Amino acid sequence: MSAEVMFLPPKNFQVDFNPITKISVRQIEIERRIILLGRSSAGKSATANTIFGRHTFLESKWGRFQTTQCQRGIVSRFGMRLEILDTPGFLLDSDISEPKTRREFAKCIGISSPGPHVFAFVFPAAHMHKCDLEIFQRFVSVFGEDVLNYTMILFTKIDELDHFSLTKQSFILSAPDEWKSIMKSCNYRCTWFQNRANPLEKELMVRTFIDMMEITINKNMGRHFTNDLYWEAEKALVMRNLANVDHDKRVEKLTRRLRINLDAGPLTRFGELRKSTATKRERMRREIESDNVQVIDRIWNAIKTFDCLKILKRPKRPYIPKQTLPKIYRRTLKPSKVYRL
Repeated sequence: MSAEVMFLPPKNFQVDFNPITKISVRQIEIERRIILLGRSSAGKSATANTIFGRHTFLESKWGRFQTTQCQRGIVSRFGMRLEILDTPGFLLDSDISEPKTRREFAKCIGISSPGPHVFAFVFPAAHMHKCDLEIFQRFVSVFGEDVLNYTMILFTKIDELDHFSLTKQSFILSAPDEWKSIMKSCNYRCTWFQNRANPLEKELMVRTFIDMMEITINKNMGRHFTNDLYWEAEKALVMRNLANVDHDKRVEKLTRRLRINLDAGPLTRFGELRKSTATKRERMRREIESDNVQVIDRIWNAIKTFDCLKILKRPKRPYIPKQTLPKIYRRTLKPSKVYRL
């Protein structure tokens, strides 16, 4: 008498069920998109390298901030395809009217389109300032209150807490009320990174981060974050992709591919469709990374009218004619110029 053996798959084994063929197709890797945000010198690039498992992202050296533009890296770890986007510190701390800030903001939206699974907001544990709080508030104002469901707090430089004789628990308990409200708004999803630790400790930190990220994604029903900014950016990218291909050639190409796949069976068609979509999206992301002006301008033109971006604009100071300035300033000023204070 034969006994049936039940097979229990591992935790990272996920399957998609094909209702046509009744065959389970194993996904070797699950894509996870992560955006690191925070002010300059918070430790975003070092954290990205720790998650990545090797030195890939440029870090600040000798007080000079290396991250002047968005950096993206892709790595396969823990059975997942992790796509990490490291952002410059001025992204949410500069005037969006400046060309450099505008370009990097559009790149951030375009590269992470159709939306990240997790925002990791990086705070230096021992050196938290008021500007960190202001940047976080701008972040919520731009992306909306719903973004808090997809946000994790990531504390770096925790080795410096020893200098203040603080443990992680005492650090949180002694935090000011405004910082406690931030952690509460993110449902206390806090992780700790010491980017100078030994490889084994780093691996444990990354594993803890990944586990918390998966819990966050499961609470969001497996969905990635999206809002009107991402919807418009995605629509702009799709329209550009369609505009690059002549309609008749596109129909002929799809017909030929369908005819070939019909002979291969439904399972192959399913895999080819996913592969083709992923290839096109990856090609578009690489174009954005390489500062393709046409693509970046198309994204910016699609999102620039949103009211949420007004929070990133700084009010201009009024021009003051020379006659209204005190006499002490008039001596050093040229009579033909108008000055801004």
